[in-house]
Amino acid sequence: MKPVYAISLIAFAFFLGRWSKQEPELPHQATHPPITKPDKTPTETGLAKAEPSVAVAASPPPSTQSQINHEPELERMDAQKQLQDLEQQLYRAHENTSLQLHILDQMKEIDPVSKVYHESYVDVLSLQGDWDQVYEQADTCLQNHPKSIRCARHLASSSVATQPFDEMIAATDRCLSIHKGDPACLQSRGHAFMSRGDLQQAIQTFTEALKTESWPKNHGLLQAGLAAAFLAAGERQQARLMFEEACQLGAEHACESLSNF
Repeated sequence: MKPVYAISLIAFAFFLGRWSKQEPELPHQATHPPITKPDKTPTETGLAKAEPSVAVAASPPPSTQSQINHEPELERMDAQKQLQDLEQQLYRAHENTSLQLHILDQMKEIDPVSKVYHESYVDVLSLQGDWDQVYEQADTCLQNHPKSIRCARHLASSSVATQPFDEMIAATDRCLSIHKGDPACLQSRGHAFMSRGDLQQAIQTFTEALKTESWPKNHGLLQAGLAAAFLAAGERQQARLMFEEACQLGAEHACESLSNF
């Protein structure tokens, strides 16, 4: 793997964990055991007929019954709020790995199959650069939450570092099936084509991703990827222009690459 290409890929994966969490998400649906129904009333067991003086247990008043009916929903809302709070704590602790793992354990205790737990776990693994684990856990996340674009992006990006070409393309296809034209999915696809040496296809894919308005413009990662593809294809002038643009947008590794010109 060429140095410029490798640096571009690492920077992209590092950035992805931070950008993905900014996407709007559907409300989390936690799972909890059902509320246990009360035992049979004295009327149902026959106790009410034993003696006239024995009082028959009355049904809960309307206000109490309403409270019982709302308890599962209140529990779900409380779990959702706890998970959201922990997610914010998790990203504030991005430089403290042990604290991140502790927070993830807390999230898992609240709801081990929740979408926010799975997505946060994959984000942390990505920031640590454990690509094999990222790929494995992103796949697990998608098995439980097939529409998670965050996990799909991580599956695609980590596949470039860990999987053969066919699996890379399958991962990016899976990502694009969730969000057609997603720039992060396309960026991973561009890197996949570069890994096979299909430079013109890589250039075309990076260029397509740059046309997407939803990609943050202040990082320069797509420009850096396109620059690396131009450089590998021998188009040094185009590569220099894209490295300069990427550097201006904040891609530090692109600034370092300019020293080669």
